Parts: sequence; structure tokens; C-alpha cells
Amino acid sequence: MSEHEISKDQRLRFLGLSEARRKELATFAPLLEKNVDDVLDDFYEHLKTVPGLAAMVGDRASVSRLKSAQHGHWARLFGGRFDDAYVQGVRRIGEAHYRIGLEPSWYMGGYAKVLGDLIGIAISAHRRRPARAAETVRAILAAVFLDMDLALDVYLKAIERERAARMEKLGALIADFDRTSDDWVT
Repeated sequence: MSEHEISKDQRLRFLGLSEARRKELATFAPLLEKNVDDVLDDFYEHLKTVPGLAAMVGDRASVSRLKSAQHGHWARLFGGRFDDAYVQGVRRIGEAHYRIGLEPSWYMGGYAKVLGDLIGIAISAHRRRPARAAETVRAILAAVFLDMDLALDVYLKAIERERAARMEKLGALIADFDRTSDDWVT
């Protein structure tokens, strides 16, 4: 880890994902499980409204596979463990999205869409207990922002690797040019 890299534990602390918040996520998990298919159906219908995203998502079989993967991912996220298996899963998701060329703006927009639905579920479930609704929403926000942070970190690192590779190639070309121009002069 570089001196500027943020550890998983630092991220968890900064986002306020304390043991109490993790328990709140686990309490929310059954509500999510009950509603996740509707949330994902709504999400993929929304994606279809953007031609480029619809093309990335693909046909009905691809959507079905993606929904299944997302279903598992959201279940892990709201399990509140945030262990290394979870982090590696998020990194694989971020790498896949980077590989297919999904722009971070669309990625964040997708999170916003799902986040709105999750908050609606929490508020509806706790409508008679506003303090409890607020705590559930705080836990959901922290978890979703952790998820987004880890996935977008993959994008940033990939961009840094590409930039370093380009600079290395440019440096080699300049060195080659310098050697060639020295040969011309002598």
C-alpha cells in the first residue's frame, strides 16, 4: 500500500460504519431481500433508456445474469461484514466496469438510482419511527458510499497505470530519438 492509499479500515471508520451501523444494515437486509428484485428490475429498465448503456447491458439473458450477480452483491453489502472477500468482489466489479468502458459518471448515476429506492424502502418500513428511519438511511448511505468508493478506486488505479505506461513509452521514444539524433550529429 502506498503512503497515500486509504486502507479498508480507514474507509470504514471515516464513513462511520461502526458495529452498530453494521447491525443496522443486517436488520435492513431482510427488507432488501424482499424488495431487491423490484429494485433491480427498475434499475435495468432505467438503463434501457440510455442507448449506450442498453447496448452494454445486452439481451435478456445478460440482464438476468447481471441481476443475479447484483442480487448476491447487495446481499453481501448489507450483510455488513466488509471482509476481504467482499472487497475483492467489489474490485472485480470495478475492473469489469472499467474493462467494458463504463464511465464513472454512469456508475455513480446507477448508484444514485438504486440508493433512492433503498432509502424509500427504509423510510416506508420505519415511517412511524423517524429516528429509526434516519439511522437506517445513515447506514445505507455509508455502505453504498463505501461500495462506490472501492469500485471507483479501481478506475483511478487503472487510469494511473495507463498514464504510467504512456509516460514510460514516451520516455523510451525520447531516449531513442536522442540516441538517433546523436548519431546524426557525430
